[in-house]
Parts: sequence; C-alpha cells; structure tokens
Amino acid sequence: MNLKSILLLILAFMVNLNVVAQVNVDSLKTRYYADSGSAEEKAEIAAKIADALVYNQPDSANLYANSGLEIAKKHNFADGIFHNNYVLGRIELNRENLDGAAHYFTNAVAISNQLENISLGLNAFQMLAYVYDMQNQYLNAYKVYRDGIKLAEEINDSVKLYSLYNNFGSHLQHLGDFEESKLMFLKTLEVAAALQPEQLRFSPASAYSNLSVIYMDSGDLDSALYFLNQAWTYPGSRADAYGEQTMATNYTDIYLSRNKPDSVRKYLAIQKNDLEKMEGSFPGSLDFQYAKSTANWVKANLRMANCNRLNIVY
Repeated sequence: MNLKSILLLILAFMVNLNVVAQVNVDSLKTRYYADSGSAEEKAEIAAKIADALVYNQPDSANLYANSGLEIAKKHNFADGIFHNNYVLGRIELNRENLDGAAHYFTNAVAISNQLENISLGLNAFQMLAYVYDMQNQYLNAYKVYRDGIKLAEEINDSVKLYSLYNNFGSHLQHLGDFEESKLMFLKTLEVAAALQPEQLRFSPASAYSNLSVIYMDSGDLDSALYFLNQAWTYPGSRADAYGEQTMATNYTDIYLSRNKPDSVRKYLAIQKNDLEKMEGSFPGSLDFQYAKSTANWVKANLRMANCNRLNIVY
C-alpha cells in the first residue's frame, strides 16, 4: 500500500480539532452575531462554525474562518489565530489544494507554542507533515514529524505521540528506512498499550500490519506472519473492509512466498468480498487492489496446479 493510502486511512479515523454537532450551528451563529461577547470569543466561535461546515458548506466555512482569523489577528489572540488557520487548512485540504493547506497549517504550527493548550498545536504538526508527504516534500515532512514528536515528548502527550509515531513510521517505511520505521511502529504499540480504548484514534492493528510488511520485504516470513496474526486478531481490526482486505492480501503474499498456495484460498475469498463491499464508497482508486487480487489468484492457481501435477501434498 502506498504512503497516500496509508495516511488517508489513518486520517479517516482521526478526530477533528473542534467537533461541533450540526444542530448547534444555528446557536453558534446567534452568539457570533450578537453584540455581546468579547472579540476573543467571536474568533473562537467563528472557528467552531467553520469547523462544522468544512465538508458540507466549504464556502461558508471559509468565510467564517477568515472572519475569525481577522478578528484574532487584530487582537493578537493566539488561540483564535491558530484555530482559524487550522480550519482553513482543512478546508483547502478537502478542496485538494495542497499548497493552500500547507500555507495555513504552517501558520498554525508557527503560533502553536503560544497556545493556552499547547497539545492542540500537535494537530497542526501532524496535518502539515501529511500535506508535505502528499506533495512529495519528504524532507519537509521529516522535519515536521521530528519537531512534532519532540514537542509531544516534552509535554508527555501520549495520545498525540501514538498518532505521530505511527504516521512517522509510515513516512519512513515509504522512504525505505525500515529499521527506523520498525522502531516507530514498536513505539506506537508501546504507547497504545498504556492508553484507554477511547483514546485510540485508530486501531493498533495498523502498526502490527505495517511491521508485518517490513518483515515480509526483508524476507523474515516468520516475523511477518507473527505481526500479521497480531493485526488480524486485534479486536475490531477486521470491521473495516479496506484494512481486512489489505491484511488478507499480505497473508496470500506470505503463503505464496512459502510455496503454500492451498493456504491462501480463504484469504483470496475474503479479499474479493471486501473489494466488492468497497465499490462505490472508497475515497480513491481500487485499481491496485484489484490488480493485486487478480495476480494472487493466478499465482495461487498455477502453483496449486503444479503441486497436483507433482503429487505434492501440504
């Protein structure tokens, strides 16, 4: 799986910075337009309204966030500057304007050390690194990840470290730095073990699965199978069709590498079923997954045919 797919899945599970139910938007607007309330409150309310409208009304979200940013800048209100820049970054990311997203997330990162709650600033580090990865600006992404991890370690924010370690591991894995990538995924799992279930923004199965791929690529199939089994059996890890079919594909690769084609039948069927489930709902192309599935079907059937011809029994 490529880096974009890995990070897209991780981000899909991440909680938004300001989660505001749609039913509250009208009351927020009433407060925003009221004569009462401080400028700081208006800047924060603007960010919350924009956050609630990012996906279904992006133009309106943009207007509120820019208004909130203008108010916050006028009054030198760090939290308002950060929140509105952060939401503007998410709006541009949703529009697939990566340059615009990088601009606003950079602004958010720049003021994060002035926040009342510095931990919130780590969201911007993560999003900026993600955008740089999408732009193939890997050195910039590397620096942002390192800075974010350093800050998270300094303030002992285990929840944010969990995401940062995992995403940095995916970044390093994509670049071929497998030893450092393994270290990051192992740190991810170490932190995950100390968190409460509600603090896990995505399943630790992601780290287990990525470790399995690293060991597969290095030819250590025993370790690859061990970590893949950990991912497969992790509670809830197979509820997501994309994640399950990815793990099923990895099982077929391992068993075919071990020349045990008959062991892959179950996983080929699961992969086929999951791809059918995702048709029309997955946010991206499934061409690679279909090509991989077809190649594994052909490879497995050819090997099983050869084994039958030679009377080899597994």
